[in-house]
Amino acid sequence: MAVFLPDSKDSNDYWHYPLLGVRQAIEEISDHGINIEYHFFDLNDEKDFMQKGNSLVALSPDVVITAPMFEGYQNEVFSQFEKQHIKYALIDSDVADSSRISFVGQHSARSGQVAGRLMATLVGAGSDVLIANVLTGSDITPVIQKRIEGFKNHISTHMPGSGILEAKIPLTEANPVDFIRKLSDAKVKGIFVPGSRAHVVASHLKQNNLDEIKIVGYDLIDRNIQHLKDGNIEFLISQRPVKQGYHGVMSLFNHLIKKQVEQENIILPIDIILKENVDDYISSIQL
Repeated sequence: MAVFLPDSKDSNDYWHYPLLGVRQAIEEISDHGINIEYHFFDLNDEKDFMQKGNSLVALSPDVVITAPMFEGYQNEVFSQFEKQHIKYALIDSDVADSSRISFVGQHSARSGQVAGRLMATLVGAGSDVLIANVLTGSDITPVIQKRIEGFKNHISTHMPGSGILEAKIPLTEANPVDFIRKLSDAKVKGIFVPGSRAHVVASHLKQNNLDEIKIVGYDLIDRNIQHLKDGNIEFLISQRPVKQGYHGVMSLFNHLIKKQVEQENIILPIDIILKENVDDYISSIQL
C-alpha cells in the first residue's frame, strides 16, 4: 500500500490531519503483513507531483491512497495507475470520471452552498462579498474550485443586489495592497475563504483595521481556531480530515483482504463550527 499525499510542513497544516488518520488505520491493520510506503509531493509544484507520481508507478504498489490536486496532471498519473492495474482511493476531492475504487470526503459544491448560506445570514442581501484564495502557488485545486462554485450559486440566487468579487492573496506577501484596496473600494461586508487559511485573511483585516468584515472559512487548524475564539472568524466548516485518511486506508485494506469495497463513497457531514461550540466539538469528535 502506498500513501501519496501532499507534504505537511507542520502540525498546523491541513494535510497533517489526514495523515494522522492514515497512520491510525495503518496501526490497526499492522498485523496483516501489509507493506506501507509513504510518498509526499509539494502541494504547490505540479512538476514535483508528476515526478513523484511516476516514481510511485514504477514501484507498482497494489493500492494507493491519494488526493487530486492538479487537474492538468492528475489524470495522467491516474491513467498510469490504471495501466499498471494499481487500485486507488481518493480523499478530499473526487474525480467523477476516474477509476478510483472509493472516495472519502465532503460534497464540495454543497459545502460551498452552506458557506454561502452562512454568509447571507451574516451580511444580508445587497452586500458585496469577496472570495479570497490564499495561495503559495498559482493554481486553485479542484476541491476549492467546487466550493467556490457552490458559494457563488447560493449568493447569486439568494442575495439579490450583492456583488461577488475574487482576490488571490500570495501567502508570502506581508500586506497585500491590491486585496486591501479591493475591500475598501467595494465596501465588502463578508469574505469567504474556501481553503484552510482563513487565519491569514483575519490577520490582514486586523492589521488594516478592517476587522468588522465577516469571515467564513474552513478547517480546524490551530491558527483558525484561535481567530474563531477571538471573534475574528465567524464560522469554520470542518471536513473531518482525520476520518478521510482513516476511511481511505480502510477501503483499500478491505479491497486487498476481502476483494471488495464495502462502501464506494463515504460522504462526510458538513460541520459548522463557531466559537460557542468549538471546544465541545473538538473534545467529542475525531477531526
